[in-house]
Amino acid sequence: MSTPSDIIDYLSDTLIPSVLTGYVEIPDSIQLDNNPDIFFNNGFAVFVGEEDPRQGTLKSQVDIRSLFEISLVRSLASDLSDAVALRDEKKFLKDHGELLWKEIHNIDPCLGGLVHDSTYIGSGPISYLGGDDYRFYVLTLSFSVKYIE
Repeated sequence: MSTPSDIIDYLSDTLIPSVLTGYVEIPDSIQLDNNPDIFFNNGFAVFVGEEDPRQGTLKSQVDIRSLFEISLVRSLASDLSDAVALRDEKKFLKDHGELLWKEIHNIDPCLGGLVHDSTYIGSGPISYLGGDDYRFYVLTLSFSVKYIE
């Protein structure tokens, strides 16, 4: 039996750092722009979304299907008018997103034995967040995860 906290810990402490070396976990994963710049060069955040509980095969079990999202963040050091550099930053994020979802889909769909299965739903478009002191791209990957609680 697993909890969302177990799954978040596994993703944050084991799986993501092993696939995306050099990435660091962003402390405030809810409001990304509320973090020090050091986390944005290669950062990640894990979120738990909607849950859909169902009666399991045993009366004492509850099967839960939850949405998990992993955001990858890349700071923009280049000039915003440099189209080639910005395209390279987007490709960098997309390539790393692909590495991560392929690892989960092909190698570790049960997330270290914590879940029954995980399904890659897809990624949203790369978004831009910027202010006076920061500029970065964000790519969010979505997974549906089934576990027993």
